[in-house]
Amino acid sequence: MKKQIVTACALIASVAAFATSVESSNTFGVLKIDVGATTTEVVIPVPWAAVGTEDAAIKVTDFVLATGRASGDALYIYDASAKGYKVWQADGNGNWEPENTVVISGDEISRLNATAADTIARGQAAILVLKAAGANNKPVYLSGQYSDATATTTVYGLTAEEAKFAHLGKTHSTLIAPPKAAPCDLNKDLIYEKADGVSMDGDQILVFGGDSYTYGDVNGENMWYKLGAGRPPERITTGVEIPIGTGAWYIRRNTDNITIKWK
Repeated sequence: MKKQIVTACALIASVAAFATSVESSNTFGVLKIDVGATTTEVVIPVPWAAVGTEDAAIKVTDFVLATGRASGDALYIYDASAKGYKVWQADGNGNWEPENTVVISGDEISRLNATAADTIARGQAAILVLKAAGANNKPVYLSGQYSDATATTTVYGLTAEEAKFAHLGKTHSTLIAPPKAAPCDLNKDLIYEKADGVSMDGDQILVFGGDSYTYGDVNGENMWYKLGAGRPPERITTGVEIPIGTGAWYIRRNTDNITIKWK
């Protein structure tokens, strides 16, 4: 997928349906993500804040342009507290419509209702599920206000139910993405906040449609690495990044939460 960044001090008039002018000294941004003809799912990063703010979370219905999206295209955003996804569907008329979903967790069944007021913060990500793949797949446009504030993202550990099966390799996944319209080097651009004794060994980051990285010992230092060729394979720590315009699954193997601070 190709990515293109546009920034300006007013709303970009060249983007379809963005005709409203914004008079401000703040910098407005648009990130264009081209979608392949065979693509049916796209991980959407959140590189922008709410317009007119320093770093406030942006409304879900604002940051992904719904104009031009096919009716039935859907945005999925994970709600950690409810352990389920909130869903918005494009109505084909340039709007995202909140949906109601059912969450099944063990023996519990509950409803999870999306709303027009729901927000998503920089450092998080959403999943765009296209109703159908095809040669006419339209690009995704992400809009909002540029922010250079430090973003933080909570990476959740295994739930009590998941921990029962940790010995069988059970993990917990959190969707993350760089909070700026730029790639993120996992060994240079992240700070991890965690309690003393909390381990990250064996954690993985799986870039959507890209590489997978593991956290562990490399020559006596804990770092993110990818495996190279050879026997045994070399642990490579350069070029370990989440590219611009996409996100990744953080795979946690322990019960403790950790906090990512994006530089």
